Amino acid sequence: MKQITSILLVLIAITQCAIAQKSSKNYYTSKDKEYAKQNKDGSYGASFTIPASFENKQQIEDGLSKNEYYSVMIKGTCQSVCQTKGCWLNVQTEDGLDLFVKFKGYAFFLPRDIAGKTVILSGSAYYEIISVEELKHYAEDAKKSKEEIDAIKEPRKRLRYEATGGFVLK
Repeated sequence: MKQITSILLVLIAITQCAIAQKSSKNYYTSKDKEYAKQNKDGSYGASFTIPASFENKQQIEDGLSKNEYYSVMIKGTCQSVCQTKGCWLNVQTEDGLDLFVKFKGYAFFLPRDIAGKTVILSGSAYYEIISVEELKHYAEDAKKSKEEIDAIKEPRKRLRYEATGGFVLK
């Protein structure tokens, strides 16, 4: 009976180790690995078809004046990206619209080395008041200086964008 119990305990331990090892492949344990997982078509997150043209700043602002959320595809230059995981971006469209981008449900991230590159995103735009605490957190993620972080004293209304998918153009 003791042998059977010992064998069962060993089998359970081996099974648990195998499960833990298999599930750890879903997480990045090294800073050298990218958090972004690219799809076969080159996109990140939910796949989508790139449109022939994109809405401009005025069209997006008009859409937001009528709706709390405005579904729109955007094209712009990545100004900065979270250096911890690539979990947020600051994007500026060609006509000067600044957007703070996060990814729906943290289902995907973009690479951390895309500042200065053109991105195409699918998702929804909306306005939000960002707290001082959250602004400081993003400043820390962006590796801002202590002085820059300490200078953040007021919440800020900002145009945000929740992306469901994205492309990074070369």
